[in-house]
Amino acid sequence: MGARMTTENSMNAKTNKTMNQKPTPSNLVASYVLAAQSASTRRSYAQDVRHFKANAKIPATPETVAEYLAKFAEVLSLPPCSTA
Repeated sequence: MGARMTTENSMNAKTNKTMNQKPTPSNLVASYVLAAQSASTRRSYAQDVRHFKANAKIPATPETVAEYLAKFAEVLSLPPCSTA
């Protein structure tokens, strides 16, 4: 009877722990970021990351990022906004 109670208590403790777990802050932040961006924005960002990875070394140093930006500044820049 004692061994059975120990097993049941252990199972209940694991169940309660799993049910009471809160999302980690990083997961919570990630869910907010995901909800705050449209699908087209996420696709655009993903394309930008693929372009960077194809043309720069990861992990990138500040110098690597600066070189990347200088190399592709004209290609990747947006046209100036007109002010009316």
